[in-house]
Amino acid sequence: YLPFPLMIEQESARVITDYVRGGGRVISEACPALFGDGGYTQVLNPGYGLHEVFGARAENGPDSIHAAPPSIHWAGRDVQCTVHRQRITPIGASVLAEYSDGGAAVVENSFGEGRAVLIGTYPGICLEWGIEDAARMIVDFARRLGVRPRAAASDPDVRIRVHSCGDGLLIFAVNLSPEDKQVEMLFDDGIQFDAAVDLMNGQPIERGFTTLTIGARDARVLRAPRQALTASRDKAICFTEKG
Repeated sequence: YLPFPLMIEQESARVITDYVRGGGRVISEACPALFGDGGYTQVLNPGYGLHEVFGARAENGPDSIHAAPPSIHWAGRDVQCTVHRQRITPIGASVLAEYSDGGAAVVENSFGEGRAVLIGTYPGICLEWGIEDAARMIVDFARRLGVRPRAAASDPDVRIRVHSCGDGLLIFAVNLSPEDKQVEMLFDDGIQFDAAVDLMNGQPIERGFTTLTIGARDARVLRAPRQALTASRDKAICFTEKG
């Protein structure tokens, strides 16, 4: 994911290009490599050949956002543009979403063995400003590209984190909602737990569990011994302290 990528050096652009060509997935916010080595403006944007990766280009510089900003229509939501709005011209890419006042806002392109998505504004900044739909839009695009988190919940109000802990794993499930939630826990690589213990009350968890009930603004902390994992040890230890 490339947040606010206005300045990208030529070597970094080459690495991104090779990564996607070899089968990688990339999502970029607006104006990738608008400025290049030494801070010089690139005539063509995305710069340093990245227009071929994204299958799109911008004929002019980005529009600065002032009063009454346009929004991006996506999955029944309107995500407000912030700072800049880049007017995108597809040159092979498919249009995934448009601006409220017309024109391509998000495009997807196949390049080599990989795929790339270009978003014409900065949803990362939108999220910092409290626009939650921006986060959901990013997640939707990542899922579209086949990217899956190592651990997630079926409800966006619940956060799942997995940490290595000596001879086992710790699973944290936090409910941010003011309502009770029953959620399915989703793990990559088909990892399932044959046994676990709820560290909050000491109660064992049934074999093969995937569903949890979590109280309003509450949390569950589970410990799964390493030997209780049905997946291989190599897959189990792929979880790190960073989750």
